Amino acid sequence: MSTPSITFRAPRTSFELESLLRIRYKTYRDSRNSEIVSKNDYDIDIDSWDRESHHFGLFQTQPEQVDQAIGYMRVVDPALTTPVPFIENIIYKYSEVVSHRDRKEEYSYPTLSYWPNRAVLETFLAKATKNGTRVVETGRFALLEQFRSHSLATFAVESALSLFFFEKGYENAFWTCNSHSAAFYKRYGLAELDQPHFIYGHNISLLAGSSTTVPTQRGNKLRRLAEEYRTAKQFTYRCTSPLDATNSFSDTNRYSTTTIPTQPPSSNFITQSIQH
Repeated sequence: MSTPSITFRAPRTSFELESLLRIRYKTYRDSRNSEIVSKNDYDIDIDSWDRESHHFGLFQTQPEQVDQAIGYMRVVDPALTTPVPFIENIIYKYSEVVSHRDRKEEYSYPTLSYWPNRAVLETFLAKATKNGTRVVETGRFALLEQFRSHSLATFAVESALSLFFFEKGYENAFWTCNSHSAAFYKRYGLAELDQPHFIYGHNISLLAGSSTTVPTQRGNKLRRLAEEYRTAKQFTYRCTSPLDATNSFSDTNRYSTTTIPTQPPSSNFITQSIQH
């Protein structure tokens, strides 16, 4: 059996993007955060913020086989003037789902629609954009249960930070996470903008950072990854053994040169964003 890889990249077809949005739906509906995503007959999670978002998937890849979607992450950019490929057709196809959850006209970023101390986030955004710098919100991070591991989650987060800070040139980013996972993100220079709030039955932290706050050693690694992305147009996580449910992504798999904790991640680490 050939050894598979996992890639982090943008979807290449409408079918791939729709598959990723279904993973987004399934992951949240099957988690303790199920109320975040409204149940619908189409088994898909989609909203108007998706028009102004970069969409990324984690794909299991093997030679001579079709890539299998196993995870998802979106990055919201209100300044995005041209929708990413395929999203308009999907929003039109599932307009009934979008209409039930559409608050895009009120709030430029999803977290603004629910964060209790909205003024804190508004102040951060005003300062961050004062000199024309760009801010993105990362969220809707989801992995199918059988593929979850701390090392694969690390791969996804590092890929996103590398891509947006050191390849696409976004200066600032923010997102929400369950508070017990905040320490993980702080390793990359993110800091809490506000005290944690109890939302949907969980203590939730609001974190923000920039390309200049990433610690030097981690920043150097992210820059190297960005250079590789410029050639391959994807990030690759190389497994050392054939896939075997959750064990295939043990911490012996090769991606990060950083020591990765060996404890298994909770489902709340994987479904880390509580965005509407």
